Amino acid sequence: GLNEVTVIVTAENSKNIQKKLLPAIPKVILTELSSVTVRFSPDYMNVPNTVYAILRKLALEFINVIEIVSTYTEITIIVEHKEMLKTFEVLNN
Repeated sequence: GLNEVTVIVTAENSKNIQKKLLPAIPKVILTELSSVTVRFSPDYMNVPNTVYAILRKLALEFINVIEIVSTYTEITIIVEHKEMLKTFEVLNN
Protein backbone atom coordinates (compact mmCIF):
# COMPACT_ATOMS: atom_id res chain seq x y z
CA GLY A 1 0.00 0.00 0.00
CA LEU A 2 0.92 3.64 0.06
CA ASN A 3 1.24 3.81 3.83
CA GLU A 4 2.11 0.31 4.95
CA VAL A 5 3.80 -2.90 3.93
CA THR A 6 2.76 -6.46 4.63
CA VAL A 7 5.58 -8.82 5.49
CA ILE A 8 4.79 -12.52 5.23
CA VAL A 9 7.34 -14.86 6.78
CA THR A 10 7.52 -18.28 8.35
CA ALA A 11 7.09 -18.52 12.11
CA GLU A 12 10.78 -19.40 12.45
CA ASN A 13 11.81 -16.10 10.84
CA SER A 14 9.25 -13.83 12.48
CA LYS A 15 11.29 -12.67 15.48
CA ASN A 16 14.41 -12.07 13.39
CA ILE A 17 12.49 -9.97 10.86
CA GLN A 18 10.83 -7.95 13.64
CA LYS A 19 14.24 -7.12 15.10
CA LYS A 20 15.56 -6.00 11.70
CA LEU A 21 12.57 -3.71 11.16
CA LEU A 22 13.03 -1.84 14.46
CA PRO A 23 12.06 0.79 15.42
CA ALA A 24 8.95 0.14 13.33
CA ILE A 25 6.13 -1.38 15.35
CA PRO A 26 3.84 -3.82 13.52
CA LYS A 27 0.15 -2.95 13.35
CA VAL A 28 -0.61 -6.62 13.80
CA ILE A 29 1.19 -9.94 13.91
CA LEU A 30 -0.89 -12.86 12.73
CA THR A 31 -0.03 -16.51 13.13
CA GLU A 32 -1.60 -19.78 12.03
CA LEU A 33 -2.18 -18.63 8.46
CA SER A 34 -2.22 -20.64 5.25
CA SER A 35 -2.47 -19.76 1.60
CA VAL A 36 -3.83 -21.14 -1.63
CA THR A 37 -2.79 -19.92 -5.06
CA VAL A 38 -5.05 -19.93 -8.10
CA ARG A 39 -3.26 -19.86 -11.44
CA PHE A 40 -4.95 -18.86 -14.66
CA SER A 41 -4.16 -18.13 -18.27
CA PRO A 42 -3.11 -14.58 -19.24
CA ASP A 43 -6.26 -14.60 -21.40
CA TYR A 44 -8.33 -14.17 -18.24
CA MET A 45 -6.97 -10.66 -17.76
CA ASN A 46 -9.32 -9.60 -20.56
CA VAL A 47 -12.30 -11.18 -18.79
CA PRO A 48 -14.05 -8.75 -16.43
CA ASN A 49 -14.60 -9.77 -12.81
CA THR A 50 -12.19 -12.73 -12.73
CA VAL A 51 -10.83 -11.80 -9.30
CA TYR A 52 -14.30 -10.89 -8.08
CA ALA A 53 -15.62 -14.32 -9.10
CA ILE A 54 -12.91 -16.01 -7.03
CA LEU A 55 -13.46 -13.82 -3.96
CA ARG A 56 -17.24 -14.03 -4.24
CA LYS A 57 -17.11 -17.81 -3.83
CA LEU A 58 -15.21 -17.37 -0.57
CA ALA A 59 -17.48 -14.58 0.68
CA LEU A 60 -20.60 -16.69 0.11
CA GLU A 61 -19.07 -19.35 2.39
CA PHE A 62 -18.13 -16.74 5.04
CA ILE A 63 -14.42 -17.43 4.64
CA ASN A 64 -12.42 -14.51 5.99
CA VAL A 65 -9.70 -13.48 3.56
CA ILE A 66 -6.78 -12.09 5.55
CA GLU A 67 -4.65 -10.95 2.62
CA ILE A 68 -4.50 -11.15 -1.17
CA VAL A 69 -1.28 -11.29 -3.15
CA SER A 70 -1.55 -11.17 -6.91
CA THR A 71 0.51 -11.28 -10.06
CA TYR A 72 -0.52 -11.18 -13.69
CA THR A 73 -1.56 -14.85 -13.79
CA GLU A 74 -1.89 -15.81 -10.12
CA ILE A 75 -3.86 -14.81 -7.07
CA THR A 76 -2.77 -16.04 -3.65
CA ILE A 77 -5.36 -15.92 -0.92
CA ILE A 78 -4.26 -16.02 2.69
CA VAL A 79 -6.71 -17.32 5.25
CA GLU A 80 -6.65 -18.63 8.79
CA HIS A 81 -5.20 -22.12 8.87
CA LYS A 82 -8.45 -23.52 10.28
CA GLU A 83 -10.23 -22.30 7.10
CA MET A 84 -7.73 -23.81 4.68
CA LEU A 85 -9.54 -27.04 3.85
CA LYS A 86 -12.85 -25.23 3.33
CA THR A 87 -11.10 -22.60 1.17
CA PHE A 88 -9.51 -25.25 -1.00
CA GLU A 89 -12.80 -27.11 -1.41
CA VAL A 90 -14.71 -23.94 -2.35
CA LEU A 91 -12.13 -22.89 -4.93
CA ASN A 92 -11.78 -26.40 -6.32
CA ASN A 93 -15.52 -26.63 -7.11
